[in-house]
Amino acid sequence: MVAMPMRSQRHKMKYLSAPLFEHQTLTASQTPHIFSIHFAYPFPIADLSTLILSSLKYIPAQPGRTINNQPNLDLIYYEPFVPRLLARQLFEHLRSTLPFYKVSYTIQRGPVPTNIVTPRFTTVFGLDTTSRFNEAGQTVSAYPPYQLRGEKEYTSIPPRPIPQSLDALRKITEEVTGCNYNFVLVNFYTSGVDSIAYHSDDERFLGANPTIASLSLGARRDFLLKHKPMPNTKPPQQPAGTEVLKLPLGSGDMVLMRGKTQAQWLHSVPKRGGSAKEDGGRVNITFRKAMGKGGTANYYQYNVGGGSVYRWSEGKRRMEIWENKERSEVRYHRGPREEVLTRDEEEVRERVRMEWKEEERLGGMVEEMVNGKGEDLDVMSEQMEVAGDLDVGKRAVPSADELAVLGEDDAATENSIKSEEPNASEAT
Repeated sequence: MVAMPMRSQRHKMKYLSAPLFEHQTLTASQTPHIFSIHFAYPFPIADLSTLILSSLKYIPAQPGRTINNQPNLDLIYYEPFVPRLLARQLFEHLRSTLPFYKVSYTIQRGPVPTNIVTPRFTTVFGLDTTSRFNEAGQTVSAYPPYQLRGEKEYTSIPPRPIPQSLDALRKITEEVTGCNYNFVLVNFYTSGVDSIAYHSDDERFLGANPTIASLSLGARRDFLLKHKPMPNTKPPQQPAGTEVLKLPLGSGDMVLMRGKTQAQWLHSVPKRGGSAKEDGGRVNITFRKAMGKGGTANYYQYNVGGGSVYRWSEGKRRMEIWENKERSEVRYHRGPREEVLTRDEEEVRERVRMEWKEEERLGGMVEEMVNGKGEDLDVMSEQMEVAGDLDVGKRAVPSADELAVLGEDDAATENSIKSEEPNASEAT
């Protein structure tokens, strides 16, 4: 277990004269709310509340357990990585605030082209090490003279900075694992029907022996790993001394895959019973580092694509196609400028105001636990769930000086790995 320093979240907000990406305070009736904004986002993405940010210091909740008892397998398994109560809050927040996509693409199977529809919802944020985002949110070269990148470098899907809600998790994961990540891939499994087949994340743009952190939030799902079959064996045969490994990932659990795991092993999330109405689905977040422009093109092609944007509907308990309908008459002043909220952001603002007192109460309970007067997070979570007293979608009203401007780019090197033509890359 890596010792976690007590970190302060108090940093001054950074405001730009004409920003295309920022953390922005929208004020109405004395109730501020913070969003991450970028021209490539379909809508502003709500940041984590002050309470959730301050709770990240409890990560990791348990020491990681090393699993390396089979050839070429090298894992660290955290049960959990994120405390259960916090994991549920994160799950509700990310499910309801991120844009998701149902990507389809065509592959060639023999002489017949086959259309594939991804059996889950996906989204992605980040940029490879050869480029960075400037203060205006534009994609530029990572090296002087920092030339602008265009469609020739990154196809027709513009890269997007990692929003605060995911970047905070990326940074804490970097601290615990000692690795750097510049991409965050997110999958939403609506029910047990959604799945992902056996695959490995071994693309050249990830480099040799990449380290990938996979965090689970929401419903429990089995995570299976098996060694790649030996070459020239029909039917395919596993090497001697290997067997299928099953990890029943619960909410807050994380698997760190490193060493030769991606090169020699396959992993999957198989189908199972259950519905979104019963369990609310599962959000999976993978943190990775792409070292070539081919990685950026690959991830956006197969996790964003060119289709519709989806957003979670709390009332209908399902993903629905998001429609960009602005209320032009709803305006909020921020300094000398005005900002227009979409219908979704107006509803979020109203919910924040109505639920502020409830999260204040929850914050007091967490504070008692910190001071040694209360119970641990898991026990508290169970009691609150039994009592029906926890609405995990609640968010505190954050103050501007308590949030960091996140999204610093990783240091890049000129000797980035050149990627082959992108393959359909999939997250766990």
